[in-house]
Amino acid sequence: FKQLFVIVQGLVSAAKPVFWAMFMLTLVVYATAIIAVRVIGQQPAQFEDATDFDPVVMYGTLPAAMFTLTTLAVGDNIMGTLMPFMETQWWLLFLIYMPFMMLTTYGVMNVVVGVIVDSMITTSNEEILEQQR
Repeated sequence: FKQLFVIVQGLVSAAKPVFWAMFMLTLVVYATAIIAVRVIGQQPAQFEDATDFDPVVMYGTLPAAMFTLTTLAVGDNIMGTLMPFMETQWWLLFLIYMPFMMLTTYGVMNVVVGVIVDSMITTSNEEILEQQR
């Protein structure tokens, strides 16, 4: 069970940085959701030509927009979320979604993975040094 202990110890030591990264991710999602509700959720007429898309359901309220953006940030249903914008309002992809994806999916989420991996390596190295004594 030594390896399991090293993994648990690494996760526990990474908890504080991961918490702050998730806090930053929440702030980015919240700020982008405010913009999305104003630009998308409160102007559904601009998406009349989009198929299988209801902007009021996905972006009509702040919690709905935050949920939609969170699923987008973790990489779930990317095409289902972005296809209506490709069909009707392609410029929203460049103004809202591309910066959001770069900051969340490729920025904050990679920081979280990096912090956890660094913590695991540090914990593993400390365990190896302790065994050598």
